Amino acid sequence: MFKIKKHTKRKGYRKAAWLAFLSAAAVCATVIVSADNTNVAYAMEGIRYWADAVRDAGTVRGSSHELKTPEAMNGTGSLYESKTLEAPVNTGEEYTFDEEIYIYYSFLSDEQKSVYHQVYANAVLGNGSAFTLTEELSEGDLSDAVCAVYNDHPEIFWLETAYSYSYDRSGSVKTMQLYYYMSGTTLEKAQNSFDSAVQTIVSCASSYSTEIEQELYVHDAINAMTVYNSNAEMNQSAYSALVNGSTVCAGYARAFQYVMQELGYKAYYCTGTADGGEHAWSIIEISGDFYNVDLTWDDSISEAYGSNVYTYFNLTDSAISADHTRSELSEKLPACTSTDMAYTTVYGDTISIDDVEVESGTHNDGDMVITPSAPEIIDWTGMPSGTKLNEPPASPQEMPDAGTMQPEAAQHGNNNIMQQPSDRKTINGSDMRK
Repeated sequence: MFKIKKHTKRKGYRKAAWLAFLSAAAVCATVIVSADNTNVAYAMEGIRYWADAVRDAGTVRGSSHELKTPEAMNGTGSLYESKTLEAPVNTGEEYTFDEEIYIYYSFLSDEQKSVYHQVYANAVLGNGSAFTLTEELSEGDLSDAVCAVYNDHPEIFWLETAYSYSYDRSGSVKTMQLYYYMSGTTLEKAQNSFDSAVQTIVSCASSYSTEIEQELYVHDAINAMTVYNSNAEMNQSAYSALVNGSTVCAGYARAFQYVMQELGYKAYYCTGTADGGEHAWSIIEISGDFYNVDLTWDDSISEAYGSNVYTYFNLTDSAISADHTRSELSEKLPACTSTDMAYTTVYGDTISIDDVEVESGTHNDGDMVITPSAPEIIDWTGMPSGTKLNEPPASPQEMPDAGTMQPEAAQHGNNNIMQQPSDRKTINGSDMRK
């Protein structure tokens, strides 16, 4: 067995690396990775330099309301004494929500959906004042509606998990107030950083022609730029992962959810328990079936192992139930029963759940042991697009070591970072999402 202390990812690259990666990202946005994927390591290393540069350039600080585990929206209520109410504002009636994409919306009653619209509209506008609800709800029904907005919309990264509300003597909620990590020009700058981070990954992932490759690229890119840190700022948000590069499981899951949504996939935020504590992961539809994906634990195991692993990538409910249990609410999310797009089905061996032993702490931040009998991982980036298990390429090219990539290659927009497009196969007839 071998044990490696965790969270030793490289930090502190010079701020100039930000400008260096912009040139690499511009190339990535306009061309497609070559069919044998021999240059994906360069792109992934560019992601790392870029992420470190963003962090070096300055982290946007949120409020002191920070959470170490995935949390639902937390409301604080008080008795409403006034006899008059102002008319509801920002009702959100102009918005429509596809219930297959915004799945938590579909779980609500009509009255809750009305409040969902209103909460969403006020959050998008950053309204920090108390507002009268369009519908009177019980405290529990309000909580479900607000949590649905939070779970469906990782792009509203400035929304805090705390809110307040007032109720009458019968228990009906009359008004509520939202709170935010940031606003004004600070939010504008943060939004630009967030959008840039998302679009960089989306542009690179879009260059792959199969759904599983796009998913794998996003999985690897987010994990390359992020470390687990229970004290991270804004750690319940996608922003904490994609811009700050420091988060907890909620940030990993929301970052993956939003990037995959931007690529056109159905991706859901899933909560439950794992390692005996609260945890969050993702559910994603790939090639017509749903799968569980836990970026947090894959990233942690990857750090212990020394290279990317896919232990918790595209698992069935049965497989992930070895150490994950869905919450009552997340039980309503689609069942995951197919193994067609599991990593071991499509590519071959990776570190399995049984190969990992946590000596201390948890999968999130503990010390891990990988059993010596664990198989050698088959690296998807070294295989031509569309390759399936038992259908290996005739002459697979060896991947360059991403760790040896020099920053100057990205800094000068080296033409070797990406190559021109070439014809690609598809897996199970799945074409690139537009």
